[in-house]
Amino acid sequence: MSQPYIKVWDLPTRLFHWSLVAVVAGSFYTVKTSQMALHAYLGYGVLTLVLWRLGWGLWGSSTSRFSQFVRGPRVVLAYLRSLLAGQPHGHYGHNPAGAMMIVALLLVLLLQGLGGLFASENTFLFFDGPLVHWVGAAWSETLTFWHKSSGSLLMVLVGLHVLANLLYLLLFRQNLVRPMLTGLRPPMPSGETGATPQAPLGRALVTLLIAGALVVGLLQF
Repeated sequence: MSQPYIKVWDLPTRLFHWSLVAVVAGSFYTVKTSQMALHAYLGYGVLTLVLWRLGWGLWGSSTSRFSQFVRGPRVVLAYLRSLLAGQPHGHYGHNPAGAMMIVALLLVLLLQGLGGLFASENTFLFFDGPLVHWVGAAWSETLTFWHKSSGSLLMVLVGLHVLANLLYLLLFRQNLVRPMLTGLRPPMPSGETGATPQAPLGRALVTLLIAGALVVGLLQF
């Protein structure tokens, strides 16, 4: 008799993931189509989602907490060696290499979102960020350059993330996308239950409201 699937990802983590995919895709599209007013609102959405995830990474469900999946260089290298050997160590949540990607994506998105608040584009798009008055022209030019450059870096990270998921599926028969849709994944071959405590949904809602309030409050200055 097959063992039941294990609940790995809670609803808030899954909603964050797919909402971020939609908002980031929309951000790239609105830049390409010069819809800068909508681009700005999507940028506020990115900031809100990232702040929400940072909070959820501190007091969310077990597999969503940074303390549970962010590991030091030694653990990451050991995992990469197992990966190259064709026998990656099993992890119910983020594996050590995936954790590095999550941290990198969150950091780039946070810096890009904050940089966009101070950016100024007066050569083609003719748009000023809502907080451009906080900084001088030189700083605004620097932050605009970072905001644009980090968009390219973000595309590289996203491409690597998608490629890694494809490789896990093709080489190791591990579907990492389905659990992020359903929240469930098969038990480990060892038969471990891998039970992951789930944080209350009310805590996620409060965290989201706080994140949104922080972004709105920032825009009032």
